[in-house]
Amino acid sequence: MRKKITAMKKILFGVVVGAACFSMTGCIEVQKSEAIEKVSAKSIEKNVDAIFCKKLTDKDADKKVKKTIKLNVKKDLYTGKDKKLIYTIKNTTGRNQQVVLAPRLERKTKNGYEDVPCITGFCGTADPLEEQLEGSILLEWYPNLSKGTYRLSFRAIKQTEQTVKEITLKDTFEYEP
Repeated sequence: MRKKITAMKKILFGVVVGAACFSMTGCIEVQKSEAIEKVSAKSIEKNVDAIFCKKLTDKDADKKVKKTIKLNVKKDLYTGKDKKLIYTIKNTTGRNQQVVLAPRLERKTKNGYEDVPCITGFCGTADPLEEQLEGSILLEWYPNLSKGTYRLSFRAIKQTEQTVKEITLKDTFEYEP
């Protein structure tokens, strides 16, 4: 008989604990819904976006798009048949910048890069750079080109709200006569 009472106590205890849990869960749900009703719909939307969707703000977008000025040579390989080297300078800073359109061409050697002599001159004055600038260099300006890796570079003046600094834009390509 004692075993029956103990088993009954266990069952009764389980029912009481289960009812208490159910009751508490119901109370928690009621408290949650009451709290949610008190919060404005706009802040809920904001919190949901922040947690689940991560809406991109202007600041977030600025972090994703690196604010740079970049030089891209159009082709990876130029040959003796090519008359000119075509390049693009892209400005993703969101501000007008400046670039000095005096190209510097260097050939890669065992010891680094060495200047390639040019038969023409450039003024060295900075030109305005908006979002993008496309240009070309006549390869005949560099009569000593031989097979190898070359680096084209331009100087640019990058301005931010706090600073103005000179940077070097660089890109490489291969050349085969």
